[in-house]
Amino acid sequence: MAVGNEKAPKEIICPGCGDVIKNTAFNPITDTCGAMLQDGWLCPECAYRLRPKYPMHYTDDEPATLEKAPDAGRPILTMLRNDFLYADPLDPVDSTAFSYTGALRSDPLAKLRSEQIEDELASIDAYKQEVSKRFGGAKNVFEVLEVAPMPKLKPFCAGLPNIKRLKGTIAIAGNVRLGAFAAGDIVTVHHGSMRYSAKVLINRATTGFLRWWMFPNAIIGKPLPTVSTIDSSDLIPEKGGLTEGWHGVLVLSPEASDIAPGDVLTLG
Repeated sequence: MAVGNEKAPKEIICPGCGDVIKNTAFNPITDTCGAMLQDGWLCPECAYRLRPKYPMHYTDDEPATLEKAPDAGRPILTMLRNDFLYADPLDPVDSTAFSYTGALRSDPLAKLRSEQIEDELASIDAYKQEVSKRFGGAKNVFEVLEVAPMPKLKPFCAGLPNIKRLKGTIAIAGNVRLGAFAAGDIVTVHHGSMRYSAKVLINRATTGFLRWWMFPNAIIGKPLPTVSTIDSSDLIPEKGGLTEGWHGVLVLSPEASDIAPGDVLTLG
């Protein structure tokens, strides 16, 4: 992978399908790729196909330091993005620059090498079939990674109707391994040997931690606030639901009060 090389190619070949990925001054590879690999780049279509197995989200074992984005030999626009176009590059919560520089590196696909991609693509259907079989042939499977009760909300930010609607509800974050989940779905919670139903009230896609979504006013390294300033716009379900391969947040009805990390939601 060419990084910091002014003579880098303007076209990079995807190791999965052979398609050309542009890498020009105004269409840098960090914009046109689907994922960064250890030694190359993956096109958006191939990355999308692998997402059920390799969903992108931040993990606690990642370094907290902010790194500049790889430029694949097109450093000018990358420099502008990192240093000028995005506000507050030292704020890992609200800064678009952090999302831009951090997302490629936090992507689990970044741990793969180009030579592995063909085999990974060839095995993805078998992987999805195995996941479905594990949960009785379910067509929609959500892996629960984080759980927390919805925090106390500020009326001025969230609005009184949302405060009433979300009282006693449970927020979870995790990965959609199969299918999709959307507000209004009645899901089955797999909690140990128990099975029970709960309703999805909110679905939001995010690569961040659950606490980042619940407490946008939090300061990294300090205790979480007692009241959340989450805006009402972030409490609106996203159209189309949370789809296969995405990491995100679901808010569940109070029936899911004992849900825990490691549990699974299924639908259909």
